[in-house]
Amino acid sequence: MQLFGRFRRKKTPREMAKERLTQVLIHDRLGMPSALSDELREALIKALSPYLEIEKDRIDLRFDRERRLYILKATIPVRRVRTEAW
Repeated sequence: MQLFGRFRRKKTPREMAKERLTQVLIHDRLGMPSALSDELREALIKALSPYLEIEKDRIDLRFDRERRLYILKATIPVRRVRTEAW
C-alpha cells in the first residue's frame, strides 16, 4: 500500500483551504453543529470497535454534495479485524 502513497501528489495550501471551506459551507447548509459531528464520530467508533481495531485519531468524516443529496464519507483506518468478536 505504501507504494501507491509515494506517487500521490501532495495538496497545495490553496487546495486544502478550498476543501476546508467546502466542508464548512456544507456543515452550515446542513445546519449541523460541530458538536453533532463529534457525536457522530464517537457513535461510529462505538459501533465498530467490537469488530475492528481502528485508529481513532485518524478517522476522517466528510460531507459531499451530489445532486440534491449530501453524502457522508468516512475514512476509518483499520489496524485489524477482531477475530474474537466472531
